[in-house]
Formats: sequence, C-alpha cells, structure tokens
Amino acid sequence: MLSKPRVYIETSVISYLTSRPSSNEGVRGCQYFTRYWWENFAEQQFELVSSPIVQQEVSLGDKEASQKRLDVLKKLTLLDAPKEILDSFSDELINAGALP
Repeated sequence: MLSKPRVYIETSVISYLTSRPSSNEGVRGCQYFTRYWWENFAEQQFELVSSPIVQQEVSLGDKEASQKRLDVLKKLTLLDAPKEILDSFSDELINAGALP
C-alpha cells in the first residue's frame, strides 16, 4: 500500500482555517479555498505534518483564537527535527517564494 504524500502545514493555513471571514476580499478568498481544501482533500489524501515552530507561532495572540489554532494543530504530526533544520527549511520556503 502506498503511503499518502506528506504536506507541511504552516501557520497561515491554520490561521485561514480558524479565523473569522475577513473583510479583505483577497484574504477571504484564501480562507475559502483553504477551508475547502481542508474539508475535502487534506486529511483524506495527505499526511499532514507541521513543526514546533508553527506550534509556537499559533499559540500567540488572543487566547480563544490561539486555542482554536492549537486544536487544529493537535490533529497533525509534529516533525521531530532540530530547530536548525526547521529554520533552514522555513528559509528555503521563503526564498523559493512559497511563503510571504
């Protein structure tokens, strides 16, 4: 049996899933498509992973909002890698233009 492709979930995905619909049309569109992908494809077709860096980021801010983000993150596998490797990975994503 083939394993599911692994997808790294970063902070903005979790934020789009849990935040109130934005008044900004572009952000609202990202929220819609993220929620659609999550509900229809994410868990069914992919192994979803994240990192302690994302865990730290989503725990910041409003207590109620951060708890919603942490609840989503609890469903994911956290990568067990040294901080240096995760920092390098995040730098590569940003440098490749995959993240703002």
